[in-house]
Amino acid sequence: MAERKEIGIGMLGYGWMGKTHVNAFKTISYMHWDVSNYLPKLEMVGGRTEETGAKAAERLGFVRSCSGWDQIINDPGITVFDNVTP
Repeated sequence: MAERKEIGIGMLGYGWMGKTHVNAFKTISYMHWDVSNYLPKLEMVGGRTEETGAKAAERLGFVRSCSGWDQIINDPGITVFDNVTP
């Protein structure tokens, strides 16, 4: 098996669609064989405030949180920016 490459996921938003995307990230490596060598890492989630971001990170399994999209896109650990806001 090839070495799995970690991909840092940064997600803005955390509601219904955020939960759906997190589920997809957590299951993609066994649902789709052609991308099984990539391992999504739930790196950062952004909320409206620091408090809501922290709650979302804890609930969804992200390593850390923030309160703005700019913090996500400027982070060198983020490979994929996922905007799940309306």
